Amino acid sequence: MPASSKNGRVGAGFKLYRVWDLLPFLLALCLAAACGFFTYHGMTAEQVLWAWFKSEILCPKRLVFKSDSYYYEAMQPAIRAGIKRKRGLPMKKNTHDSEETA
Repeated sequence: MPASSKNGRVGAGFKLYRVWDLLPFLLALCLAAACGFFTYHGMTAEQVLWAWFKSEILCPKRLVFKSDSYYYEAMQPAIRAGIKRKRGLPMKKNTHDSEETA
């Protein structure tokens, strides 16, 4: 008579695994092994993941764009006064004879 465990089954600690039971583990193992050959901008996979984690999770920033339109600021008095530029007229030529503009 074979030696049995407390629950009456022989070899209760041993379990035969089917291939599809191990498939997720083997896939994760292959991906982890492939990361050893992965580089991005000279960084290893671990450095890439750490950089992404820091930038997206640990210290994300909200960048706000504020434009500086010097032309708009210069034209504010004319805009408030309601003055419109006449279109279709030729531009005045520079009539200054100084050396600075030549």
